[in-house]
Order: sequence, then C-alpha cells, then structure tokens
Amino acid sequence: MSFSSEQFISVEPPLNGMTAIQIPCCLCGTVIFPNAANQCGACLAQQFDLKSLLQRGPGGGELAVHQCRRCRRFRASEKYWEELEPESPELLKLCLKQIPALHGHLG
Repeated sequence: MSFSSEQFISVEPPLNGMTAIQIPCCLCGTVIFPNAANQCGACLAQQFDLKSLLQRGPGGGELAVHQCRRCRRFRASEKYWEELEPESPELLKLCLKQIPALHGHLG
C-alpha cells in the first residue's frame, strides 16, 4: 500500500493570510491539526484515565461525600453540616472540593 504526501498533509484555505496545515493522527491516521501529542481526540481519550488522575492525593482511595441519615444534610467540614438540594450548584461545589487533584498543591 503506497501513500502520497497529499493524503497525509492538507492545507486549508487561507485564514487571515495564514494557512493551516493538517497531519495524520500518529495512531489511527485521521487528519487533524497538529497538537503536542499528534493524536486525534478519540485516540487521546482512549489513553487518558481521568478517574485515576482525580483520585491521586492524600489517601488515594475512594472519594466520598457524607450525608446524615436523619436530617439529610451533607458534611461540609469537620464540624459543619450543610442542607443542600440534590443536583444543586452548591452540592456540585461540595463534591468538587473533595477531589484533591483539583486543588493546588500547598508546599
């Protein structure tokens, strides 16, 4: 099977006097704009494990948000419980605070 250079590199029409060069994904051959990995979004997604990245940090175990069985409030800190509606922005904020990888490392 032979390939010509026209199959791998395409040039889009000029945008503001500049040309945009496209290359093939290094894994599947889909034509893409160059990026640091030279991979298309689908190939990058297959190699990227977001769950393991987000669970890194102190403890490294499962992340949990605690809710009182009686009053249905959520534990916001060591001594403070907060009443939050399901699927509310406030509950999402509380959940995101539990993910160590989203916080800057204090050294």
